[in-house]
Amino acid sequence: MADIFDCFGEEDDSSENETLLSSSLHHQSLIEDNDSAIANKRMELLAQANQKISATQTRSSSCDGTNKESTNASTFFLHEQDKSLETLPSFIKVPFDAPLYLGPMRVVQPENVGGNRGYIATENLPPGTLLLVEEPIFEWSEEQIGKELGLISIQDILSHKNAWSIVHNMEGLYPTKTEVDAMVRTLSKKINLTQNEKVQVKDMMDIMEMQHSGSKEMKQTLEMATMAGIALDEVDVLRMLLTLRYNGFGSGVYLHFAMFNHDDDANCVKFIPERQHQEDHVHERVYSEVRTTKYVKRGESLTLHYLDPREVSHASRRHHLWDQHRFDIGADMTDGRLKDMELVSGMFPTSVHDRLDKHRITYDVESTLSELEQCYHDITIAWNIVTRTSDVMSDVMSDERIEIFERCKALEMASDEMIRASKDKLGNDQHLLLIRCCRLHVDSVEILMKFSNQLTNKQQVSIMLRFVQTSHFLLPLQIKYLGPDHPDIARTNYDLAMGINGLLSRASDQLFALGDAFSTFFKCQWMESNCRKEHRRIDGLYPKDVHQKIFPNIK
Repeated sequence: MADIFDCFGEEDDSSENETLLSSSLHHQSLIEDNDSAIANKRMELLAQANQKISATQTRSSSCDGTNKESTNASTFFLHEQDKSLETLPSFIKVPFDAPLYLGPMRVVQPENVGGNRGYIATENLPPGTLLLVEEPIFEWSEEQIGKELGLISIQDILSHKNAWSIVHNMEGLYPTKTEVDAMVRTLSKKINLTQNEKVQVKDMMDIMEMQHSGSKEMKQTLEMATMAGIALDEVDVLRMLLTLRYNGFGSGVYLHFAMFNHDDDANCVKFIPERQHQEDHVHERVYSEVRTTKYVKRGESLTLHYLDPREVSHASRRHHLWDQHRFDIGADMTDGRLKDMELVSGMFPTSVHDRLDKHRITYDVESTLSELEQCYHDITIAWNIVTRTSDVMSDVMSDERIEIFERCKALEMASDEMIRASKDKLGNDQHLLLIRCCRLHVDSVEILMKFSNQLTNKQQVSIMLRFVQTSHFLLPLQIKYLGPDHPDIARTNYDLAMGINGLLSRASDQLFALGDAFSTFFKCQWMESNCRKEHRRIDGLYPKDVHQKIFPNIK
């Protein structure tokens, strides 16, 4: 029998998972057209696919019971398809070249949101619908990744071989060159600005002017522009800096992705960029994709969550979005489901947008979490370095591996204790910060089990029991927060199934003692089976097939 602790490795990427629920592939080819015959056929295929999805969701259930939320959403979705569809808002053109793929959505002009631009769905969409595939116009250098944007970021762009094209394209991102020039350069005219224009553009340009105007770094930036043959002055550079602040992603600068607006309860997810190597092994293409994670009605806004990590308290989220993007999400929340996950000892914490209250309980939890997450990040970097320079399967431990091993053990224990301590501090077993606590513990176990040959059987079983307890507690929290079809739910189902499987074969009595949900072999086997089904179902909604569908058609 294979080592059961293999379950703590990377998530399964087998072809079985990629080919399940093949009906979801229909949605990636659906595009807008005015031909009624094609439109009717498209609706017929979509209805058939939804019936298959609905049937799968009716048969499958979550590890704690039938997934009623997903099934009801699917049924509602099917009924909506039969209704007469209202006219959509007029689309607005964006001044960019077409992306690699643009799905069933359009850019419209919502009021006082996201620079008055944002995406809406042009038809009813199930979870997993491919909406956008795009290459970045600029990737950050290794020195820039993870660091605060500044004039050095503009200098990176100006030193790129396609600097002129990048600078030109950035003129169309919010705030556009036209908008900024009208507000800043026409000094002799009285301009009536909206509140958003004043706060997000004019005031921010004034602040950045005070920070950077006439500085050594600004002079260097302007000199680089001149050397590159690009006509820029200080206003242009400051506008570019503000554009990066509002539109930059962690991996680089994208044009079409920048049209997505933020929502605390986002219905889309952006996957990290992937590199597609060409056959000549010389050129490679880097792209990222966006897919829906929920059922989205025709005409509904398509949104992303701007923060990473996503699970932060309302007060921290409010401050960060104001500080980084200059919009205020307000002191209260209208969504009762999400609001329940913010309560601290039964109360919704107060907040202000322009400063962070460091005396909050949630601030203490978030600060400790950030420190432990940084420890995990440092350990993964150290482990990757060691695996490139030594035999990781060897029983002989180098000094570096011994140090990593000890740090992994300490992190696993600290993150496990963090869950219990946070529950007590927050006074809410469903607080969204507990999702981060649990995910950190699961991640720390996975890297610790890479050293399984250094652990006794008793230690392995103890760690595995904690792993199963954490995964079981995490799963319903994630479903409540993200919905039943989010890719993160697939991963947790997989973790829980593999953990149960390992304990059933090695320490079933101790597994049965974890609580009523695990008290019999039948209950454990049922839970494992349903978690596997849910993992396959959800994983099938997000097929890893973009490079097969997009790149063969690229000359």
